Order: sequence, then C-alpha cells, then structure tokens
Amino acid sequence: MQEVFRYERLGIEPNGKIIGRFNATGVRSHYSDRFRQWGFDLPASIYEPII
Repeated sequence: MQEVFRYERLGIEPNGKIIGRFNATGVRSHYSDRFRQWGFDLPASIYEPII
C-alpha cells in the first residue's frame, strides 16, 4: 500500500486550527481504471505533485 496523497501542513491559525492541503505524491492509484468504470473519470493531473 502506498500513499497517493499526503496532507501538507502549512501552519496554524491563532485559534489553533491547522492550515494545510492534500498534495499528490506522484503515485497513480491502481483503482483509477475502476473509478472510470464507476463513472468517475479523474484527470491524470490529480496525481501530479504541486511544487
């Protein structure tokens, strides 16, 4: 099992809330073909990490 997305912590708000985003790791999900069969045609770009 590999991470497809990782939560990237960017900081903390004054009230203690964590600020962050999910970032792709570059690993393509083995379920991408199944997602397409189930009606979820995800673009390949979602698996590309944000720099």
